[in-house]
Amino acid sequence: MILFRFLILSFFLCYSVSVLSQTNYNKDSLSGYIKYHSIAEQSPFSEKLININSFLDFNYKESFFIKNKLGMDSIADLGGTKYDDKSVLMTSPTHDETGYITYRNFETKEVSFNYQKVGPLPAYKVIDDWIEMEWNILEDTKIIAGKLAKKATTTFRGTDFIVWFTNDIPLPYGPLKLFGLPGVILEVWFDNKQQIIAYEVCYPCENINKIVPPPETLTKTIQEHVHIRDNFEYYLFLEMNKNSKGMIMLKEMPTEKGVLEKRKQNLEKIYEWENKKTKRLVKSSELRKMVSPKRNINESGDVKVNSFPSQITPSNYINQ
Repeated sequence: MILFRFLILSFFLCYSVSVLSQTNYNKDSLSGYIKYHSIAEQSPFSEKLININSFLDFNYKESFFIKNKLGMDSIADLGGTKYDDKSVLMTSPTHDETGYITYRNFETKEVSFNYQKVGPLPAYKVIDDWIEMEWNILEDTKIIAGKLAKKATTTFRGTDFIVWFTNDIPLPYGPLKLFGLPGVILEVWFDNKQQIIAYEVCYPCENINKIVPPPETLTKTIQEHVHIRDNFEYYLFLEMNKNSKGMIMLKEMPTEKGVLEKRKQNLEKIYEWENKKTKRLVKSSELRKMVSPKRNINESGDVKVNSFPSQITPSNYINQ
């Protein structure tokens, strides 16, 4: 009886070690990458569309999406600022050394992305909210990058998405902030156009990029980030005026309606914490200090500047 119990115990221990080893093996093998083509404007003031590369790296618990990094594409607009007597022309870079990163950790429920440096405004990391997406999976299928893909739809923060995902890679990852399907997303449509499509799938295999959160040390919450983006011209001019000989001012008083109109050009148009009473603008008393009075520009010494269109902010490059 004692020997029998010993054999049972030995078998149990061996089986436990075997299962643990198998689990570790499976975790280690659940890694790979996908290369996509994304569609974007060549520059903020050009209607010409070009293909740019983006990569999705993943393992058993994390995903890392990157685009707009110097060296990833043959064409990159580094942006810049030009002044004359009456205006300021500023374009933000489409690419930089870090790139645009979206990181997800499915164990800690962390999602973060970075916002690039624009003029005197520093780059920073944004800690976003973990919002589960409600998907409608359809029966349509097609082949993408050699993988059988199924169609699904969802709405996220005011934008309708159509995607194609593959059960061949049974992990809930995707480009941008998209996630939550029973397979990795290979193609993304929004604004009634194909925006992102996979052209190379490698799984299981080693990652191309190290899977880590965005490297920026300055951190903002998603609420802080949205406030800065909605009041981008105000904060930009405020910072520029610290080192400017003249006074750079807004041409007219911003409005809540104007903010929502600009958001229509972004992927994220409305947020889960907002309602009809939500105030998105800087306090009126502060904004009035930045609005150019109706007087002769040459006499006042003020530089009268139109509010910049949303294209000059990084948010318009298929980001936030």
